[in-house]
This record gives sequence, structure tokens and C-alpha cells, in this order.
Amino acid sequence: MRKAVAVLMLIVITSMLIVGFIFDKPSQQYALCGKVDRIENDVVSFVDANGFSWSFSGADDWEIGDGVACVMDNHGTEIIFDDEILSVNYFRFF
Repeated sequence: MRKAVAVLMLIVITSMLIVGFIFDKPSQQYALCGKVDRIENDVVSFVDANGFSWSFSGADDWEIGDGVACVMDNHGTEIIFDDEILSVNYFRFF
């Protein structure tokens, strides 16, 4: 009986560890560059090299054609649609 309980506990603990490693991915930061293509009201939109459009608020001193360098957070997922812009800097003219 004790052996069966010990084996069952070992299986449960191993399963919990495996599930924890699969679903608990730490977020990672990465750099992203793009070119400003639209400014409306206080929202600046830019397109990255892959053709995805991103937006941030604070249109002060931004012009269409300006380069944008961002630090992004992927929230530990592989899809980019939930990524967050952490910081935005002027890059250079393209």
C-alpha cells in the first residue's frame, strides 16, 4: 500500500513539474525597429520590417518617416499579438 501511494505521489509531482515548465515561460524583452507611417491625434503608428503595425501614444516631435526603436516584452508567448511596447526612442531618418 505504501509503495502504491509513493508511486502515485511521484507521478503527481512529476506531472506538476512538467506542466509548470510547459506553461510558465518567462517573459523576454527584445528590440524592434520600424518606420512611422501614420500620426492621428496623439497616436503614432509605425510598421516593422515584417509588416506588422504598432502604435503608441505621445505624438510630440514625431513625423511620418521617422525611425522608431522600441524595447518590447513578449509576455512569455510565441505570438506577437500580445506583445507590449515598454519604451520608444527616436532612431533616425530612413
